[in-house]
Amino acid sequence: MKNIMKRSILSLVFLMVAGTAFAQTYELQFIQPDTGYESTRAYGINNSGKVVGRMDDSSGKIQAFVWDGTTLNRLPPISDATKSSTWHINDEGLVSGYSTDADNNKHAIIWDSETGSLVDIHDGNVTGDSSSAYGMDDSGRVVGMADIPETSLGYVFHAFLYDTVSGFQDLGTLNNSGAYGNGYSIAYSINNYGDVVGIAHDSSWNYRPFIYSSTDGMVALEINTSLSSGEWYATVINDSCLIGGHVISATNKSLPYIWSGSTAVPAPVIMTAAFPYGEIYGINSDGSMVGAMWDSDADEPLYHAFILEADGSLSDLNDMIPAGSGAVLEFARYINEIGQIVGYGTENGIKRGFVLTPSGTPPLMPGDANLDNIVNILDITTCINHITGINDLTGDGFINADMNSDSTLDILDVISIINAILGT
Repeated sequence: MKNIMKRSILSLVFLMVAGTAFAQTYELQFIQPDTGYESTRAYGINNSGKVVGRMDDSSGKIQAFVWDGTTLNRLPPISDATKSSTWHINDEGLVSGYSTDADNNKHAIIWDSETGSLVDIHDGNVTGDSSSAYGMDDSGRVVGMADIPETSLGYVFHAFLYDTVSGFQDLGTLNNSGAYGNGYSIAYSINNYGDVVGIAHDSSWNYRPFIYSSTDGMVALEINTSLSSGEWYATVINDSCLIGGHVISATNKSLPYIWSGSTAVPAPVIMTAAFPYGEIYGINSDGSMVGAMWDSDADEPLYHAFILEADGSLSDLNDMIPAGSGAVLEFARYINEIGQIVGYGTENGIKRGFVLTPSGTPPLMPGDANLDNIVNILDITTCINHITGINDLTGDGFINADMNSDSTLDILDVISIINAILGT
């Protein structure tokens, strides 16, 4: 009888070759503020899991912090400052960001997260009032923006590159007219080869994405000419020269794009119908990118954090965290080489920085009897072998195979697995 049943079942499933693949999930941690502060935001994470960000209080005070998973430490501001915030932390524990001075002007800062000591890049280098440090590579080279005095406008801001060897460098713009300080530019990201990306005015006073290198200087990236009236940004670059950015085509309408290299034509990111707009803020060496997407061009749209995998698949991070967490993940700001993601959103309606860590082991997957993270014909065979006495299925494999949760593995469970494979 068992052999007849086995042959009957196998005749139903031998033509089945497709399965349902394991979907990545994340463990979620919120970063709670220090005493006296109400909210947190996370902006960067290194490969040791150290997180940097900021805390805000009700009076508008902003405080930079570093968090190691359990302990939150404040990063000291410059003298008499009331605001400080971070952007990035590298694997040496160096942190980029800004701190305001006594006149409430921002100064680009590098902190040592271990000692709390800081370097004020602005002091002695920037002739204008304000500067901010953004991206940083593993050697400690920092990029950002700094005010440059200009007769007609008072100040313009230019992208800068700073390191301890060459000092402070004004990277200029894509405009060489000589008028208005040649316009504005900002550098957002730098890879370990010293390639820098950002946004700059061109000769027609349009905002255009650029890539800078020590050999070629600042060069404009290609754009989609059908959106030439928009503001084009290059915001992230990895060591493979994969670049992410966006174009602001109209108010509150940002469309993310990817450049596969410095001379490539940008490819649009395919967004969802529910969240048609978005921006990219972080990238790792695998080419995974993270950012924020939103549902409309309204003044207060619904924001959701996303991950764009190297294969081009885009996922809402809110669909990849435990249910019932009280979380709305709004902005994903950085992803490290381990796949950990930081950003900010809300926990039960209160602004909180978050850390997402890929789940160490796949969750129980109904139908996955052989625990290979996919449901297919091999699971049918495993179940039949158990039912016919060829092997003894135990543990998580048995739990996955017991589709109707009656603590018995039988033909009804096999039929349920078949239906799962067929999508019925």
